[in-house]
Amino acid sequence: MKSENNLFHLKVIFKKYPVFLFFLGFVGIITLLSAMFIFNNSIIQLYMFFLSIIIFFVFFYRVGVFRYKKHQTKNILINKERELSREKCRVDILLDVGQLCSWQYSVSAGILKFDASGANILGETKSYYTYEELIQNRYLKKILDYIENLDTPVFDEEACFPFVNKWVIIRGRCIGRDIDGRPNQFIGIIIDNTERKQTLKKLEEISVTDELTKLKNRRFFFETFSRELNLYKRNHQVFSVAMLDLDYFKKINDEYGHLAGDYILKKFADLITREVRPYDVVARFGGEEFIIMFPSIDKSEAKKIVNRLKVKVGFLENKFHDQLIKFTFSCGIGDVSEIGQYTEEEFITIIDDRLYKAKHLGRNLIVSGG
Repeated sequence: MKSENNLFHLKVIFKKYPVFLFFLGFVGIITLLSAMFIFNNSIIQLYMFFLSIIIFFVFFYRVGVFRYKKHQTKNILINKERELSREKCRVDILLDVGQLCSWQYSVSAGILKFDASGANILGETKSYYTYEELIQNRYLKKILDYIENLDTPVFDEEACFPFVNKWVIIRGRCIGRDIDGRPNQFIGIIIDNTERKQTLKKLEEISVTDELTKLKNRRFFFETFSRELNLYKRNHQVFSVAMLDLDYFKKINDEYGHLAGDYILKKFADLITREVRPYDVVARFGGEEFIIMFPSIDKSEAKKIVNRLKVKVGFLENKFHDQLIKFTFSCGIGDVSEIGQYTEEEFITIIDDRLYKAKHLGRNLIVSGG
């Protein structure tokens, strides 16, 4: 409301006042000349003379008011410009601190504009794009195609810019439509969501990783097991599962201490990771138990890999505080072809039973059937 009043004063000062002052000055001059040269009657001349003085007084008073208001309005405009500049500075700081930028896009003109921080967030080199430039940028064009085809006036979309490793949230609103009612003008903000995404990724990684051995945990194994099982049901792609348990691990803890036990667990985890294939899934199942999933091979092939691992364990030199600690493991193995006879839980239970059968038969053994 205040800015509207200021604009009204501007119009009055620069349009109405000059015409009024010119007219007032003209009347004053005519009155003075009439008093001096036209009327011979001294009383009329005196009257006209005083009238001209009053008119000139009003004229110069109005000139003074005009100059004062002009100066006052100029100061108001200067203050407004300063206030707008400070406000823009505050907005820029908030955009920068909040890791977001504003944008506007015109479909008909084919022009996309970002503010200064937009180029940094998106990893682009400019903040102004024509349509010809947009169609060459597959990431920006993909977003704009999504925006143009929206039926809702407000949108909120997440997008990835992999070439700069950025995740962003694009929020906006349609502010104009063409004569056919299609969205034509858009305005909104882009939020840098990379840090949040990275944090969520780290939290997800922590939630499926065993803290001690850095292997995947039981939860991750069962999620992967379910996916592989579904793949087997669709494509009959075989996979095997082996469950391993360290022999006499409680004795290691009692004789050398729990730190020594942790050391052996980590050494064994590192050895398994080195010996299996890159795409095999290794997880700590709990305590001194480990579980391995071998995609694309049956239990006979999986047994060869576990046998190789058993040989490597025999050659390991596990020194903890200058104390040599030797250990072995027992193992039970099965493959998905057997799951037709059992449920998923029963299948894992059968492999666990084979593991404990290996222990019952004397330990340091691999059992794959029976």
